[in-house]
Amino acid sequence: MNFSRFSIALLAATCLIAAGCFIGNDSADPPPTTTFVTTTTTQAPTTTTTEPPPPPTTTSTTTTTSPATPPGCPDLDFDGNGIIQIGVATAGQRNDGGYHQALVEFVQEFSVNDEAVCFSEPVIRDNIRRPNAERELENLAQQGVDIIVVGTSELAEPLLAESRPAASADEDPLPPLVQQYSDIFWYCNCGAGSPPVEGLAQSQDDISEISFSAGYATGLLLQDRGGESAAFIGCCDIEFEREAYLSYELGLKAVNEDFTMTFFPTASSENPIDFGNLSGATRALSTAGQDGADAVYPFLARRVHRSLARDAKEDGLIIMSVDSSDACSDEELDYDIAVGRGALNYMATILGEIANGSFREGSNKVFRVGWYDQVGAAICDPTPEQKEALDNIRARIANGEFADSFNDIKQQVYP
Repeated sequence: MNFSRFSIALLAATCLIAAGCFIGNDSADPPPTTTFVTTTTTQAPTTTTTEPPPPPTTTSTTTTTSPATPPGCPDLDFDGNGIIQIGVATAGQRNDGGYHQALVEFVQEFSVNDEAVCFSEPVIRDNIRRPNAERELENLAQQGVDIIVVGTSELAEPLLAESRPAASADEDPLPPLVQQYSDIFWYCNCGAGSPPVEGLAQSQDDISEISFSAGYATGLLLQDRGGESAAFIGCCDIEFEREAYLSYELGLKAVNEDFTMTFFPTASSENPIDFGNLSGATRALSTAGQDGADAVYPFLARRVHRSLARDAKEDGLIIMSVDSSDACSDEELDYDIAVGRGALNYMATILGEIANGSFREGSNKVFRVGWYDQVGAAICDPTPEQKEALDNIRARIANGEFADSFNDIKQQVYP
């Protein structure tokens, strides 16, 4: 199997946004009423990837250091038994119709054999409850897998703990899972703010960068189609939602200071924190329409998001995805904007960089807008002027031009 060709094909099929390459020049004039300082956020070089990635054609390798692995296989046989096996741990069901199913299917397709017999069937542990996470992860580690993909922050606690309690008070604490099973490459999408952990590779993205690009893309469409207001429909105004909608509003106003954004919660007294509240989301959309919204960002669980986006589209509103970089090719929903984020969008890059050794355990890889095509916003059918403007803003985000403004929002939200 030609791993380089295989991983790039999967990346193209599952991760790239249909609008094409994003990064453009940085010659656009700054927003007329917003001042930004051209500084960058400093990342610790020992725990975070701080340089832009190499071109896709150099993100993988077809060589191997294990004599047992057949020629042409990627260098992922960490236990040296001649077969590569990936384990997946996820909190949702493998057939949930959303992210968890897509993650499982991605790893299964990645493990499909070609000319060389490289992979065995992946081991899937789905529907793991948080209290059972440590036991289920240890069971998975004992299956002889080479890589474990932990697809959600709900299961991250056992991986982040410095030690594990012993079976009895007379015994010493157990080492962390990632150190006890150190012959496995551990990868976790553990969420923003997770500390670096020896033996654990993590990936994150920056919700301020992503939401700002989504707001800017919305502003460009409002500017050309007419309209001046956007509705951000979320759950319950908790911290990361506030970071998202404040950054979205900042991007909107970077196009036109007169554009407005209103947050509409879907929570109820019966369901105070519920991103899947369809009835609450329907009421919120109705209220937003009555208030004259011209665009809607449904920041909700996938099932509810799609239902709401479909209704908003029928009402003539501008709609956007919440976590899918390939939404522009969606055959069911005619999205106006694709907003890419989430572990599934990053998996082809992650597995390719694990294979070539550029993504190592103990590091924390940040998928930055403007560095990676599959993160941030893209207009699905842009005019040349819209594409140039969005390319330009992505390049300025990548250069750290808005870092101080994003940090101000984070300090406001997470005091």
